[in-house]
Amino acid sequence: MRAQLSTLTSSCEVDVLPSGGAAPPAGCGVAIVDEATVAHLLLKGILDPALEVAKLQKKVRVTGCKASALRTSSAEAGNAWCT
Repeated sequence: MRAQLSTLTSSCEVDVLPSGGAAPPAGCGVAIVDEATVAHLLLKGILDPALEVAKLQKKVRVTGCKASALRTSSAEAGNAWCT
């Protein structure tokens, strides 16, 4: 089972934690596989949380600007549904 999990996750190491046993290490992301299985993938050192937050904040700003421009153009065109 460990070899298959290692292949599917492109991981060099797989640890299987006992049900209700030890807590996963800090820095893990969680994926719910089914009602009985939860996968904890160690992301520490792979993802930079501050960089990911900055990317999402930029997307929020860009989307907000686009929404504002759409509201403005719709209001100028007389579309009351958008204002």
